Amino acid sequence: MELRLVNFSEEKAKQFIFQKDQKTKMKKAYSESMNQFSSSNQVVDGLNTNSSSNLQGMISRNGGNIDYSFLSALVSHYYFPDRYKKYSLKERIDATNDLKQKFNAFTSADTSWLDHKYTERELQTIMYCFSRGITDPQKMRAALDSTSNIETQYFKLGARSIVRKRLLAYYSKIKELQGGG
Repeated sequence: MELRLVNFSEEKAKQFIFQKDQKTKMKKAYSESMNQFSSSNQVVDGLNTNSSSNLQGMISRNGGNIDYSFLSALVSHYYFPDRYKKYSLKERIDATNDLKQKFNAFTSADTSWLDHKYTERELQTIMYCFSRGITDPQKMRAALDSTSNIETQYFKLGARSIVRKRLLAYYSKIKELQGGG
């Protein structure tokens, strides 16, 4: 049995939790969200703390409007797909700015999303649309509506916190998701 008393900053505590998880297992997406060196976590932090981001303060690990670990896994999947590559500061800034601009346009077009608790289904679909250059609010609403008949289990993250291939195959068949916007 180990008793360890430490006084870490919040950033260092998150990194400590990430490293300790290698021995004490927790959900992969949650564990990954503690890695302060992860490009996707840095992007999510930027969206959550930037005063010009409509998502400022909405992203949280416990009970926020947007689940931090889930969004981080999606950012990783769509913006930083190579797990072994060290992405540059420019790439992280570009991803943060791209997502900030797209989320700002989306939430400005329909302000009900500003106080909405995003489901995994909605966040998956929104991020898929963004990754395909689909930003037109009507196309996005149609895409969100067309996913209502997909079983909820497909929106859960798969092994290693990745988007399920079967869900991506379904998205490719949705008429509203064909072409940019």
